[in-house]
Amino acid sequence: MTATVLCAPLTPPAEITTALPGTVVTAADLAAAGRAIEAQPEGVLVVLAPSLEFDDVLAFLEAQIALRPWLDVVVMRERVELADVRRAVRAGARDVLEASDVTGLADTCALLADRAARRVVPTIVAPERTSRGKVITVFSAKGGAGKTTVATNLAATLNDRGAARVCLVDLDLEFGDVAITLRLDPRKTRADMLTWDEFTPDAVPSLLTAAGPRFDCLLAPLGPGQGEKLPPALTGRLLEHLAENYDYVVVDTPAGFTEHVLAALDASDRLVLITAPELPSLKNLRLTLDMLDLLGYSKDIRSLVVNRADVKAGLTPADLEDVTMTPLTAHIPSSPDVPASINRGVPLAVDQPEHPLSRALRRLVAERLDTDRVVRGKHRAPLFARLMRRKAAA
Repeated sequence: MTATVLCAPLTPPAEITTALPGTVVTAADLAAAGRAIEAQPEGVLVVLAPSLEFDDVLAFLEAQIALRPWLDVVVMRERVELADVRRAVRAGARDVLEASDVTGLADTCALLADRAARRVVPTIVAPERTSRGKVITVFSAKGGAGKTTVATNLAATLNDRGAARVCLVDLDLEFGDVAITLRLDPRKTRADMLTWDEFTPDAVPSLLTAAGPRFDCLLAPLGPGQGEKLPPALTGRLLEHLAENYDYVVVDTPAGFTEHVLAALDASDRLVLITAPELPSLKNLRLTLDMLDLLGYSKDIRSLVVNRADVKAGLTPADLEDVTMTPLTAHIPSSPDVPASINRGVPLAVDQPEHPLSRALRRLVAERLDTDRVVRGKHRAPLFARLMRRKAAA
């Protein structure tokens, strides 16, 4: 972040200006702010003072974000109303803060400055690829097992600081947490596919958000109800397209066998099934295995992973396998470093590559996921395709 543009018709309090990072450029009105933005590099931060008319602020936001999707804008109000927050965020604001919240302003600006410094460009274009990448779906039928934590760290492990091209897909279309876990800016999400009449490969790069070098994410919709409007058939087409352009596609799923999840299972080369060392979670893993057997998915592509495996829950490793009635593939330890890494927006696998969690995921990749010993079976029609044919015939 090289400069902050502060738009304030009235002279702002000194504590406001001191909370802003970089060189502070003041503008007396929104027109002057627009000119100041044009004169700054892409790392500019914009703070809009509470004395500005709110409708003018919204119009300014929409116009600026249309021209500069990367722009970071913080809106300040004398009083923060939930309806105003929704309108401002929808128009493109990063945050809406009360004028008296100087500490919150400083923290938000520091976070945005750090994120702007790490911002990179999505890298989907890979014309040199001659083979299909692997689709790895991370699933748990029980919420709270740490599925998103495993998925984000697994994607970072596979990416290996840019050594492999990886795309992380948030398939939890109602309550996806990939964006907030990685502190990403969800300017574009799967909701933008609602305008598509059919699958449009050339438009896929515009939906992606970069999380690091050669590490891109396709984020879940932000608005309530948007996810249920997305045709499940697009999910299968999308994952196959991504597999043609990335070395690995990691899919983070909701806790349930939705039509989108079934489409992802059909496209998957590997399944990573997550459980916690607790009886309800283990019971749901057993039911998941029974369901996968019923639907005809190969046992060979499954990896059973116990997250927070070292929590003292009164169950031994033998007890865990007795409940699931199948051998467990990997054990990921618990650590207070995990929530701390989530709050920073940096996967532990990146921040601490020698952490026990990071080492456990590298072993999982080496022993089960990054091997060609298992080939996706072609002995049956994909389940989702069979369901679609059954619906068409009904």
